[in-house]
Amino acid sequence: MHPFYGPSRRLVGWRERDAAGVLSMAAHLGFWAVALALAIGILGERYAQGDFDEATFRHMRAVLAEDVGRGGAG
Repeated sequence: MHPFYGPSRRLVGWRERDAAGVLSMAAHLGFWAVALALAIGILGERYAQGDFDEATFRHMRAVLAEDVGRGGAG
């Protein structure tokens, strides 16, 4: 059981619980922002090395942009 919802919720006040939720959300968003930036960087490097052609590069970039538009990975 999650500590905020179980018997130990008396140990954590509302303010601390709200701060933990905001911190958790910020960490989650930060993780995906870094992951996306790394994916785009790696994609650019591989294109520059000639691992695939321009059409493939544009398709992969479009897929990444579509995932961002839908709200993330998955």
